[in-house]
Amino acid sequence: MEAEYEPHQEREVLRVAARPNTEFWDAVLHSKRHEHDPIRASVSEAFASAPVSSLGSLERLPNELVSDICAYLDISSCFRFRQVNRRARQVVSARWEYRAVATHGLEGLRSVLRTRIASWFTISDLYRPLRQQECALCGLFSGFLFIPTMSRCCSKCVESPRAFGVVALSCLSKATKMSTHRLRLLLPVFRTVPGTYGTVPRTWTRPRYGVSEEQAARLLTTLDITYASRVLHYGAPFSCARYMVCTALPHLYRETNEVDNGYQCKGCAAHCRTTTNLTFDHVERAMMAYSRQGFLSHFQVCEPAKELWRASQRLLVESELN
Repeated sequence: MEAEYEPHQEREVLRVAARPNTEFWDAVLHSKRHEHDPIRASVSEAFASAPVSSLGSLERLPNELVSDICAYLDISSCFRFRQVNRRARQVVSARWEYRAVATHGLEGLRSVLRTRIASWFTISDLYRPLRQQECALCGLFSGFLFIPTMSRCCSKCVESPRAFGVVALSCLSKATKMSTHRLRLLLPVFRTVPGTYGTVPRTWTRPRYGVSEEQAARLLTTLDITYASRVLHYGAPFSCARYMVCTALPHLYRETNEVDNGYQCKGCAAHCRTTTNLTFDHVERAMMAYSRQGFLSHFQVCEPAKELWRASQRLLVESELN
């Protein structure tokens, strides 16, 4: 099969035939894009000026050991330790995993802190999904993070009520006959952030508390309690909350230090708009998210995407002749 483009034209192909995978962002927990720019450098980097204070007794230890200790701190403790003084900021910021998360996964880091679940996870727990790109359930490209379990998830699986389910803390408390205080000691309990969520937008003004369905089921199993007969008996599924604890997270290419938020095919979307025989498969292909390389592979078998590329090349030739 003859290639439609030269290797050096890959970025141009992405510009012409693909669109950023951002349609689902507004349905999940997110910040306004302009809020990150002023703080990104201060969150990821140490101050340029030299420290004037020490770490006290920790200074007796080798730098490598202090750095390793930071790796075992939960995200909340690590973030607070970094705020102690310039020396602490220098130590934490020197760790590659922290800088990668703070620079490229800032939305994820911020969301973990906002949902008040950060004390259950380390920076490494967040760095791991940053380096992955497949959905934990279906294996397709994923541009999102399910916060309660630090798992990669795709928009299709998030929209499935039973895939990344959550349970209200009050329901779990009734099912287990445990106090909410005790449950907070046993499981990562999240607190939702008021806002508008879901593919059918709904605004929530009051925070809610919950846990992932997977963790709730595991706890009930250890207590020899049947999940369906107990938790679901105490209230309707906490369905919209799965959007409240899902946030955008790009894939980081460690070799190039570049990120991939994913792409959708403009050709498939255009075909959906113009075909007279629209099917569910057409819509699903138009909504499919691809990694950079995944889209370039899809491009080779997508005639509508190829036609967009050919049209752009014809316009380029015409502009050069005029």
